[in-house]
Amino acid sequence: MTLGLDAGEEITLSANGEDEEDAMKSIENYLSNQ
Repeated sequence: MTLGLDAGEEITLSANGEDEEDAMKSIENYLSNQ
């Protein structure tokens, strides 16, 4: 997956639903390991 972002760039994400906390944590983990 590519977002076309440079290292250190900031983005804003939001999630809604029963598993929103797990989803956001997974996305955060994925992006911080790139």
